[in-house]
Amino acid sequence: MSKDKNSEDEVIYDTIELDLGDGETMECGVLSKFVYGSYDYIAVFPVETDEDGMLNIFYYRYSEDEKGNPIIENIPDDEEYEAVADTFDKIIDDMEFDEVIDEDELDDQF
Repeated sequence: MSKDKNSEDEVIYDTIELDLGDGETMECGVLSKFVYGSYDYIAVFPVETDEDGMLNIFYYRYSEDEKGNPIIENIPDDEEYEAVADTFDKIIDDMEFDEVIDEDELDDQF
């Protein structure tokens, strides 16, 4: 994985290059690595957005080789993919809830 940087060399997000087959690759930003069941997963988004400007999120199984290099594998079935997507949505919802709680706690202190 590498780091994508803005013009002031501030790290914005990690990036990873996915092999799409037929010699094609796609650079993706890493949103999160997380555990579901007995596997680790990674949520990524294409760095180059498509015409509609929507943020497309893709999920893959994630592991690392003995040198720490990422190994990205397709999720083998739709049911597992949907469960992983639901898990990631819950992680995001919990993060947003925690931010609201933290802001409310700060407001109560002042």
